[in-house]
Amino acid sequence: MHQRIAAERDGLSTRNNMARNRSDHRKSSRASREFDFASFVWRFLASLLLVMVTYNPTQYSYVAWLRAATPETPLGPEHFVVGVVLLIGWVILLAATQRSLGSFGLLLGGSLLGGVVWLLTDIGWIDVSTVGSATWVGLFCVAALLAVGLSWSHVWRRLTGGLRSTMETTELKRRTHLTLLAAASVLFACTQEEATVCRNDPPGFLITNIEIIDGSGSPAIAGDVRVNDGLIADIGDLAPCAGETVVDGGGQTLAPGFIDTHSHADGGIFDHPDALVIVSQGITTVIVGQDGGSPYPLSEFFSNLEHAPATINIASYVGHNTLRSEVLGDDFRRAATEEEVAVMAGILASELESGALGLSSGLEYDPGIYSETSEVLMLAQVAADAGGRYISHIRSEDRWFEDAIDEIILIGRETGMPVQVSHIKLAMKRLWGDAAKTLAKLDAARADGVQITADIYPYEFWQSTIMVLLPERDYTDREAIAEVLDQIAPPDGIWMTKFDPNPEYVGKTLTEIAALREVDVVTAFSQLAEEADRMRQETGERAESIIGTSMESSDISELLLWPEMNICTDGGINNLHPRSAGSFPRVLGHYAREQNLMPLETAVHKMTGLTAAHMGFTDRGLIRQGAVADLVLFDPAIVIDRATPLAPTELSAGITSVWVAGELVFADGAATENRPGKVIRRLMQ
Repeated sequence: MHQRIAAERDGLSTRNNMARNRSDHRKSSRASREFDFASFVWRFLASLLLVMVTYNPTQYSYVAWLRAATPETPLGPEHFVVGVVLLIGWVILLAATQRSLGSFGLLLGGSLLGGVVWLLTDIGWIDVSTVGSATWVGLFCVAALLAVGLSWSHVWRRLTGGLRSTMETTELKRRTHLTLLAAASVLFACTQEEATVCRNDPPGFLITNIEIIDGSGSPAIAGDVRVNDGLIADIGDLAPCAGETVVDGGGQTLAPGFIDTHSHADGGIFDHPDALVIVSQGITTVIVGQDGGSPYPLSEFFSNLEHAPATINIASYVGHNTLRSEVLGDDFRRAATEEEVAVMAGILASELESGALGLSSGLEYDPGIYSETSEVLMLAQVAADAGGRYISHIRSEDRWFEDAIDEIILIGRETGMPVQVSHIKLAMKRLWGDAAKTLAKLDAARADGVQITADIYPYEFWQSTIMVLLPERDYTDREAIAEVLDQIAPPDGIWMTKFDPNPEYVGKTLTEIAALREVDVVTAFSQLAEEADRMRQETGERAESIIGTSMESSDISELLLWPEMNICTDGGINNLHPRSAGSFPRVLGHYAREQNLMPLETAVHKMTGLTAAHMGFTDRGLIRQGAVADLVLFDPAIVIDRATPLAPTELSAGITSVWVAGELVFADGAATENRPGKVIRRLMQ
């Protein structure tokens, strides 16, 4: 009996012990599971952070070192393998402190997963740049820091709650070491200066080994420029991305693409979409619709350009003479009535809705020469109300020059909009030497709040028609002709660039033509004007064009230095004036380098940043991040114009490469097949 009771007691004790053991085991298992679960997050994140340290494009990583050592070699899977080897070494270090193979597997799996993600990113299958890899890294680091914080809080609770066994002490040491190791990983990986993936696949590229003149007038800096998706993506001391196209600038100067504020390229752009005489100067954008004449309707012109683009960007004004011709027809030799001006205003408003920059006038030309100031002012106000601008071949560049300047200042003051004097010149002997006086008047107007600016081409001679020299349009007035030849353009300084009644006269001076006709120069002038006018009436097309010498070089130099003076060509694609092919390189080579008139940076500013401001452009004209990648690479030591009156289409020297929206349009002295030019429309108010 006693034995049975003892046996039952022993059995009960055994069962109780077994139950306690099972309970302890369950508690231990739960504790173990709780421990593994609590450490899951920080182990996983620590392993991913390890991948970031060993396989990301930062300056401290293995990949950054590899790219610096072999910049021309794209990274591939073999490089990833090396990164994984380094990764596994780190994993083993962490795994050595773990208690189970499960923890090691978790750590290894997380590490390999992170490595695969970074590999796919680097070879382009995952594009984290679309959302910003810095955002990814930032969120990752915040999560990792939180995980480390949770782990450390567990250690702190153990320290403050007391330790019950040697095992707990050992476990605490292990956890403390792991926490410190993870914290070190987080701090190392999350305090890098950069954590973005460098990718710039074609057609993106990097221009290296260059002096950068950014168009603002600031001094040139050495550096590199990265272009992506037609925009300037980065500027500075840049290392090539994996597989990136690299353009070696050879120590030359990179500038924003030049902007021509007064162009007649609209006359030949569809026949010559390569615009060779334009892009060969480094010009990437031209402004047409000048001297009061513009394509009409402008929406159709823009649509045609978009369907058949050229190498260059094109913007346009609405021409006052075009409006007058549409409304008055052949009956234009008079002032317009209020009703007629109102009709012109309606057409102008419609044209402005097409994206025109504003209103242009050519008040020395038919039919605008017969307009009154009130007519021009009323139309200018329409442009101003639409947020536009006004640009003018003023009413006189010789006899009544001062009055013409007063008129454009009045328009600027009354409308409050920006106004610009086209191809400013002092084209009469009595005006020579008065550049300072003219600029003082413009400065006074600006001080009074008038937003007046000007553009200029760097030649002493101009191109226009014979009749522009006779404001009364009377080619029988010998006295007026004699005054022209004495005060404005001498007979040996006038030569024909077009004469359809007798093309053999092209290239000859008025003196030479008079000799061929065996008449005096006044008579020759009168005869040529009469014959050209007769053919114009028969065909409806202008039958003649001349180049006349009327300016002084010293005046041009002084005008060029005015802070609000930008460069233009006043040229077209087929014109026979050398300005069409040489204006911009002439300023860079002759005036900036040879005459040392201004720093190179100032000359470039007058072709880019200043010009963009004068035209209201905000997305081009400067080398800055986010700007359109219209760029020109040139050699400042040799850049120069080579066009002359006898060889007006000779291309300039020293322009190496030209890009429009990141596409190469000129290289090796020739236009490429690319046609990336865009229509530039005024931003609607």
